[in-house]
Amino acid sequence: MTTQSNRFMLLTPLFQKFITESSSGRRLTPSGKRISKGTIEQYKCVLKYLLEFEQLQNLPLRIRILNTFSQRVLHSEKLYWKRFFKNFSHWLYQRPCYDLYVCSVAKTLRSFFNYLSKEQSLSVGNYHLLFKVPSQKLTPVVLEPHQLKFL
Repeated sequence: MTTQSNRFMLLTPLFQKFITESSSGRRLTPSGKRISKGTIEQYKCVLKYLLEFEQLQNLPLRIRILNTFSQRVLHSEKLYWKRFFKNFSHWLYQRPCYDLYVCSVAKTLRSFFNYLSKEQSLSVGNYHLLFKVPSQKLTPVVLEPHQLKFL
């Protein structure tokens, strides 16, 4: 019988490191370019939301480093992150944030977990792939110049 040694790390210090490496140029886009300042500002806003959400929950967000892959551990982590994202997105909608912005926050969180997995070589699972927000399709309204002038 083997013992399971599960390590936990706090999410916000890791997210701050993610921002630092992105802004310093150590982390690049897939095409090899530096991350834009606007993207880094988005990362900082997401960090601010995560810190506010932690204070509201009165519990720090944690990431379990998966050294073992027992079904029970994997299932409990899946439930933890599913519950987190449901509560977090619901909280964002109450702020009020809209679908496109909540999708942008979810995309940032997925990028962060990909960074942990691929660039930091931490075995954090692939639960971040569940961070999706159903968005509504927006149909653009095309106006002719005279209609635009009328408005």
